[in-house]
Amino acid sequence: MPQSPYPGIDLLNLQLAAGLRGDFKEGWRLAKILEEERPGDARCAFNRGWYEMMHGDLQKGMELMDLGRTISVFGSEMLPEGAPPMWPGSRAKLTAGQGQPRDLEGKTVLLRGEGGFGDEMIHVRFARDLAARGARVVVSCHKGLMSLFSRVEGVSSVIPHHLIQNTHFDYWVPAMSAARWLGHTFETLPGGPYLTADPVYVEKWKTILAMKQVRLTSKPPLRVGIRWSGNPKFEHEQHRRFPAEPLIELAKTPGVTVYSLQRDGDIRDLPPEVVDLQHELADWEDTAAAMHHLDLVITSCTATAHLAAALGKETWIILPILPYYVWALPGERSPWYDTVRLFRQDVFGDWDATLSRVQEEFKKVVGRTRDDPEYNRCRWSKRHWRSLCVWRYHRANKSACFQSTVRS
Repeated sequence: MPQSPYPGIDLLNLQLAAGLRGDFKEGWRLAKILEEERPGDARCAFNRGWYEMMHGDLQKGMELMDLGRTISVFGSEMLPEGAPPMWPGSRAKLTAGQGQPRDLEGKTVLLRGEGGFGDEMIHVRFARDLAARGARVVVSCHKGLMSLFSRVEGVSSVIPHHLIQNTHFDYWVPAMSAARWLGHTFETLPGGPYLTADPVYVEKWKTILAMKQVRLTSKPPLRVGIRWSGNPKFEHEQHRRFPAEPLIELAKTPGVTVYSLQRDGDIRDLPPEVVDLQHELADWEDTAAAMHHLDLVITSCTATAHLAAALGKETWIILPILPYYVWALPGERSPWYDTVRLFRQDVFGDWDATLSRVQEEFKKVVGRTRDDPEYNRCRWSKRHWRSLCVWRYHRANKSACFQSTVRS
């Protein structure tokens, strides 16, 4: 075993500090030392998993992060003894264009939601993969997400977590590990929309937003939703939270209506040109329906970001320098969602440059839409406009994309 170059100092703490300041080269170097020095340490393996994903290996990264389950730093606890077995998963990686094998024909599989609201939104997409293998898929989740998840393709039924023990199933899959067990790589992750707004709520929000119109314009405005912070109880909220003012200032842009999606915490006194929706956003169905009428959502890394992206909305996510594991792969685009654009913090604790980039890119988008006859002609064709935005961004940034095509 090699001798530690830092005697008396916990290398794991040094590795975390390196990641937090964005020194990923040093973090990876320490991860490799820890791999040799503590080969059986689940926490070291868990941290190394993030770096494996950063280097492009989703399967290896998730395999290592799964070890965090044994020390309660990833996902949820295993089901109690006597429960049906966990599905053993695929034996080989999928390749692009390859269909799912029918190896779950006639079986009922529980896709057990894990983590917070955002985590459950990320991973419910894999119900479709399990159904494609022949399974009847039961999803467990937070009560507040049940109706939203009931419309996901491949989902047969949805239950709250506390009813798992009363539900029949042949196998179960921990949702945060589903991509691994299904054999996905970054090249095969399904990035298209999979959540939908309830049509009744969509009509309700059409009326609400019409009543809250703050500007009378000759052309329909670009509708933009903003959120600047998430759950204050999240252990790393202090790292992902940024000043709200640069987003609020977007409302001064001609031809734009900005809607605040902020609720529960970090509420601000907003200027009259910002439409505050906090009191109308009673649940996730309300938020999804409000987003249905928006053209762009700009947000911190919260459940709001995952909801917007899963709905297929153009979503700009503002990330801390050490981002959540789904954003570990470098770049402005992500294979997890086709319509996401990532704005990464450059220096730990300093948001100025990142938020300036958001403002500059926003000006460009507004300038294009204002002069674009296609936008004005097809303003209310949501899918058309979303596809047009993504196609144009990909055309201008081919080198930054992951072999990008707009998936429907």
